[in-house]
Amino acid sequence: MRKELMIPVCLLLVTCTITPSFAQLPAGWTSAGIGNPAVVGSAQYDKATDTWTIRGDGTGIRGSADQFHYVYKTLTGDGELATRVVSLDPLLADWSMAGVMIRVLLIPGSPSIFMGISANTAGQGHAITMWGREAMNGAADHESTGDVMPPYWVKVKRAGDTFAGSSSTNGRDWTERYSTSAPGMPQTIYIGYAVSSEVSGKLLTAVFDNGPMTATEPQPADGIKDALAPVLRWTPGATATAHDIYVGATAELGSADYRGQLPGAVPMYFYAPGWTPGATYYWRIDEIGADGKTIYRGDLWSFTAQALTAYLPEPADGATDASTTPTLLWQPGQIATKHHLFFGADREAVTQGAPGMDRGEFVATTFAPVSLESMTTYYWRVDEILSDGSIRTGQVWSFMTCLPVDDFESYTDDEGSRIYETWIDGWTNNTGSTVGYPKAPFAEQTIVHSGRQSLLLDYNNVKSPWYSETERKWKTAQDWTLQGANTLVLYIRGAAGNTPAPFHVAVEDKAGHIGIVSHPDPTLVTAKQWTQWKIPLADFTSAGVDVAAVRKLYLGMGSRSKPAAGGAGRIYIDDIRVIKWMLY
Repeated sequence: MRKELMIPVCLLLVTCTITPSFAQLPAGWTSAGIGNPAVVGSAQYDKATDTWTIRGDGTGIRGSADQFHYVYKTLTGDGELATRVVSLDPLLADWSMAGVMIRVLLIPGSPSIFMGISANTAGQGHAITMWGREAMNGAADHESTGDVMPPYWVKVKRAGDTFAGSSSTNGRDWTERYSTSAPGMPQTIYIGYAVSSEVSGKLLTAVFDNGPMTATEPQPADGIKDALAPVLRWTPGATATAHDIYVGATAELGSADYRGQLPGAVPMYFYAPGWTPGATYYWRIDEIGADGKTIYRGDLWSFTAQALTAYLPEPADGATDASTTPTLLWQPGQIATKHHLFFGADREAVTQGAPGMDRGEFVATTFAPVSLESMTTYYWRVDEILSDGSIRTGQVWSFMTCLPVDDFESYTDDEGSRIYETWIDGWTNNTGSTVGYPKAPFAEQTIVHSGRQSLLLDYNNVKSPWYSETERKWKTAQDWTLQGANTLVLYIRGAAGNTPAPFHVAVEDKAGHIGIVSHPDPTLVTAKQWTQWKIPLADFTSAGVDVAAVRKLYLGMGSRSKPAAGGAGRIYIDDIRVIKWMLY
């Protein structure tokens, strides 16, 4: 928005009352309350991280007189102040806000322009907010938009008689939100950081910086699967004077993966050996701080270099835990237009492209074979077809299917096939467990590891028997040793609000022998991502269980052998299977 305005200011007739608060601030900066807030604010500056922490009271800047905390310096002539609003805490009111401000005088009714972030707790679309007063003691005008949350960049700028406010997601690409022309403005005015709680007597803490201390915005982008040029780029940390570069073939980057140091002004690295087509690389940039000593360890990033032939197969080449109903996926080779697939249980036939293995040509990079045999090795190959009809023969990949125990896909909401009718819970076994939802759909259908459904298990160990279990019983004993199977696998996901407690799996054979294995990490159930747990079957056989004749499987929270009062929570379980795994 652009406006033309005249702001007559008679400095001789203006008096100002400020309430300063003293702290270790950079030279030329002052911390003060404008409009006499009920509680004195404060400001702290961390030179090492170029970070401001400002606490401010005040009824706000949205009327004809302001009350807020201001950390400012004088501005003579043109200039700007850009910052990243990192956080607001606590969110006391819908219009609690923090940002940057230019103002003519240090009195409540002074003309000003503010660009900042508001709490927007009511969700009214004013998170990015500009407020400006055009005349002494006049009503404040505003332009507001969005539902973003910090961190977010804001900026105010003076260029001659023009004053503007802008916002940005990254500190480089700016969107101007407001601009006004004010002829006759004093040459010297004020510019700084403004914080207002909008609740008199309450302090809002705002943190400002000039961006993260670590490197960000990697190129190639993190996780990309078709990287070409052997060049790494990134956005430097806010105070970086140098960059330590690590590049390697595994996620555990060490001293052998150190590629050297570049000066802070050079956020780019050329990998001289070039990428190996189809290979996955891991890299990290550690930033050296302004003091030349402090190291800000970077995030771990990865990418895969594009190949001429098909690459990155899923299931992965050599996998031993594939589903018996898999969907085959792959990344297309460079400039391929179609893909010719060969698939079957005969390696030599797939290698030769025998007619019985030919599954046809596809435009999509996916194929779903019919249900496969368990504990069987399958082979497949994808040949890339180019626009001129030429063919690039692909590598032969393989995977072994698992022995499914339960993927929770077969349960419905019909009586007799509901999930809690197979997986017995506390309503029957008198523990603190509850399986599924009280109303249809009974199985979990949103939080899943794969497929459409998973098992939801609520646990309550607050009262006797102080542990929670669900159990499944088979009519006929299950042989978990077929084709050399030796490992039970399942996936568990918890929630942040869960009380840490040991998760256990118990297996019972047809003779009634039971073996129990507990996960070593009780915080497993607080993790908000899926965790794979591999349990050697030997852990059950050592307790006398015949894993070739399994009758029951138990999943539980708390200790069976030493029950004690605990907490409550909810976990999710999916894709229980037995596989052949290289244990040593």
